[in-house]
Formats: sequence, structure tokens, C-alpha cells
Amino acid sequence: MVETIPKEKKTGYEKLYDQIKIIADKARHDILDTLEHNSLGASNIDNEYGAHTLLKLSYLNYYLGIFTRIAISHKKKGGFSKVVFIDAFGGSGLVGIKNTKYTVLGSSLLAALNGGFDKIISFEVDKERANILSKRLNLILPEKCQVINGDVNEEIGRIVDNEITSKTIVLFFVDPEGMEPQFSKLRKLIDKTQYVDILMNYTWGVYRLQGRIEKNFSMPDINRMQSFLDGYKLGGTPDEALLEMFETKFGKPFGDNVPIKSKGEKTEYSMVLRIRRTQGGTKFIDPMKEFGKIIGSYSGEDCNNILRTIKGDQQSIL
Repeated sequence: MVETIPKEKKTGYEKLYDQIKIIADKARHDILDTLEHNSLGASNIDNEYGAHTLLKLSYLNYYLGIFTRIAISHKKKGGFSKVVFIDAFGGSGLVGIKNTKYTVLGSSLLAALNGGFDKIISFEVDKERANILSKRLNLILPEKCQVINGDVNEEIGRIVDNEITSKTIVLFFVDPEGMEPQFSKLRKLIDKTQYVDILMNYTWGVYRLQGRIEKNFSMPDINRMQSFLDGYKLGGTPDEALLEMFETKFGKPFGDNVPIKSKGEKTEYSMVLRIRRTQGGTKFIDPMKEFGKIIGSYSGEDCNNILRTIKGDQQSIL
């Protein structure tokens, strides 16, 4: 009898490395080369962010694998029509990493490469970015992608009416860039189907707005805050309004808020995962809690070193 040696469990560093390798397009797809050969490679209209963005994208990509595996299983059992990824702020599909020569895959392209979605729907308010995102997505996943050049707050209702039924399973990624999600409008999605998971950037511009309100009482600022969070009351905080809304409308939280840290351990923002409905508990996504702790233990500086290692510019960070 031949004894087999059990595989060693991967370290946190190895798990993060594996995700960044996919995001950097060095795992198996060579999508960046394909885009370049079709005149759709990196350009000056792509957004640039610090290396900590790789932590956010790693957290998203890790959940894409878990989500689609479970969603496809439910769909095969019957009762569900399709599995959809909705990107509220799609960008151009590629992201430049600041202070490096590197470009990586953005959220919508990662969802398209996952292969488990029946449709990818991305919103992008900038016309040039929406146009190139559409071309990039349709090169990778023809006839399964739709890019809406417009404000997600204004367009979500039409998409919900046309694309979503009560039996659609949705992963909704909300990562604002300068514009804020108006949750009273985004709730249309939640009201249409209860099978929605939300992964979102938790710390965004409402806090800048709150700072202005606290310093200088202004009805326009207060009205603007209430358009984002209809439960917001003067004297309260965005956290209180968000908590109330999430608990009543947006499903239960899964795990702790995951800090996304840049150089010097500075937390730039946090990611939060909300689970709208599950069957048989949440044990199937328990690995997300472990991976969230991994994400929270690394910084953008670590990601920069990992990326350089993957690209061959240095041997190892260990």
C-alpha cells in the first residue's frame, strides 16, 4: 500500500499571490496580449490607482469563484433563470497601478474571465471608458456583456425591468469612483430578486459630505446626503443610516469589514460583503472570512512587491 503525502495548506501569502497572479494576467489567459493585438490594450483613458487596489480586486476575484460555483449549482437544480454580475462603476476594464509600469484586469473583465455568469452588466458614466470597456468585454465574452454608458443611479431601474426576474441570481459589485450610489434607487434590484449578494466599497464620499455638514450646516448638502441614504437624519451619521438600511433592505453581513491598506498600514477604505439569501446556512462561503483576514493583514506595498515578483522584476519578497 502506497501512502500519499497530504498536501500542505497554502499560506496567506500564497493565496494572495495566486489571486494577484490572475489579476495581473499571468495565470493562464494572456488577455492583456489579446487586447493589445486587437488595439484594445492599455491606454491613457484607463484609471490609475495605488497598489492597494490589488487587495480589493483579489477579494472580489476570490468571491467570484465561490459565488459562481454555488450559483451554477442552484441553477442546475432548477428554479433559477440566470446568473448575472452587475458592476455599478465599471471603468474601462483595465487598471494602471500607480508608480509602476503595470496594468491589471479590472472588475468587469475578471467577472467575464470567470466563465460562470450568463451575463455581465456594467455601468460607466464616461463615454470613452464605456466604449472601450464594451469592446474589451465583447472580445473576451461575446454576446454575454452589456455596458451602459450612464449613471447607475438613473439607469438601474431600466436594467432591472429588462434583465432581472425574481429567479435571477445576482452578484452586485459597488465600487464608486467620484459618484455615489443612491441606495433608494439601487434597492429596485433588491426588491426584484431576493437572490442578490452585494460586495461593496464601504467607505466612500458620503463621509466627505458628512464632514462638510458637520463644519457648515447646509441644506443642499443634507438633501444630497438623503438622496444617497434616505434614512439619514440631521445629527446622525452615515454609518447609522447604512446600518439601518442594510439590516432592513440589503441582507445580513458576512464576516467583518475588510480593511484595504496602502503603504504604511493606512486604511484607504473597507470592503463589506452582504448576503441576501442562502439555502442551508453560509458554511459554503466560510473561506471568505479566512481570506478577508488575509487581505486585512497585507498592504499595497506588499502587493507591489508581489506584482513585481509575478512580472519577473524581482525574485521573491520572502
